[in-house]
Amino acid sequence: MFELLILLLILAASFGMRGRGFARRLRRELPKWVEAGLVAPEKAPLILEQVAAASQRRSLASMFAILGALLIGIGAITFFAANWQTMPKIIKLLALFGAMWAAFAAATWSLRHEARNWLSESMLLLGVLLFGANIMLIAQIYHIDAHYPDGVFVWSLGALLVAWLLASPAVFVAGLMLAMLWSGMEAFDFSRLHWPFLVVLAGFTFVAVREGWSRFAHLLMIALLLWSISTYAYFITEFRGGGSVVYLTQLYFLFYLTLFVSGLHLELSTRLNEWAETLRQYAAVAGLVALWALTFPDLLSAKLFISGRGGVRPAADIEWITVTLLMLAVVIGLALWHRQRTLSLNARETWHVWGQGVLGLILTCLVVNLFVPGNHGSLMAIAFNAVFFTATLWLIYAGTHLDSRHLVNLGFMFFAVGILARYFDLFWKLLDRSFFFMAGGLLLIAVAAILDRKRRQMMAGMKGGEV
Repeated sequence: MFELLILLLILAASFGMRGRGFARRLRRELPKWVEAGLVAPEKAPLILEQVAAASQRRSLASMFAILGALLIGIGAITFFAANWQTMPKIIKLLALFGAMWAAFAAATWSLRHEARNWLSESMLLLGVLLFGANIMLIAQIYHIDAHYPDGVFVWSLGALLVAWLLASPAVFVAGLMLAMLWSGMEAFDFSRLHWPFLVVLAGFTFVAVREGWSRFAHLLMIALLLWSISTYAYFITEFRGGGSVVYLTQLYFLFYLTLFVSGLHLELSTRLNEWAETLRQYAAVAGLVALWALTFPDLLSAKLFISGRGGVRPAADIEWITVTLLMLAVVIGLALWHRQRTLSLNARETWHVWGQGVLGLILTCLVVNLFVPGNHGSLMAIAFNAVFFTATLWLIYAGTHLDSRHLVNLGFMFFAVGILARYFDLFWKLLDRSFFFMAGGLLLIAVAAILDRKRRQMMAGMKGGEV
């Protein structure tokens, strides 16, 4: 119950931002409408004031209504739990299903009356909350002995159905949270590779894209990242050889590189370009983390994760080679398609060309590493460090041309993290500990000053950039 309470409070807060998000988008678009002659210049400020005031009223009313629905749902579940033994089965069923359908009926009524639209989200959320309570309580009434995460799975699908049919952002967020909870139960309680979550996540993504809910792109990407982490942990426990960890890390990097290139494709789409920035941000973070891991000599030589067997990492076997080459083919195909699209739109710039070169260096390094055993780990680490720092510099360069301060900041951050890691690798055993820390402190301060000055200069040159 505590987890459900936290989930719904987060939901209420996120839904409360709905009106303000529209006001922000209108503030960006209205000057273009004025310039095109669609709106009179003197009326633009009045439009913004009216939309902002209306959005604030709707957001406040919706937030209080959602909190009210939350309290009603918790109260109803608590009441049934306290009086469970004394109530006849028929009364339990009538009360549970009656309350659920009453909430959906109230939501339908409020949707038909524009002045009461603020009530619809809370009633839909209450209906979904009671739907989950019905699943759990009916299983208890009839002593249904089943795989218990399946109840949360059905609950999540019910929320997805409601979000799809009635375009409810609040229910969408609740359903996605439940899907994440279901996947976590399967992964951690039963130690499974829970790939079905990707199918459910695709369903939520379809609904979000169809409704234009690009503000939920962050939540969708967080769900994907959490699933990736649990899957990575599962593979590490299943394949304990050091080589498997290296080749798995390469696959993760290629997966998020695929998403990053997909984000560049979305930038060229008139309908989906609002999703591009978020997709690129999360893919860049996850991809650079994986690439950074490959810069450590101990990992590449398999001194880590060797499971006590000794020796060094062997060259990849045919399974790892096949899967990696398939992922490489996907990345190359997307990159070539992006090149063709930018050329046809006359939108290809210098940073695209440089990115193609950086991509070639990275993919070459990954392929070579498949066939080079761990006793050459130091040489491969040098190569991966070179491409890592090259990739961070290109990310900064690309971010300035995309007017993306997020990518610029990420590039500077990972560049600094790479320098710090190499400092610890190179000088930890060579310097006296006192000199090590003092020199490291001075180095970090100097690097921080240089990077921050460069970052501010780039931000100042970007349209609308913030330092």
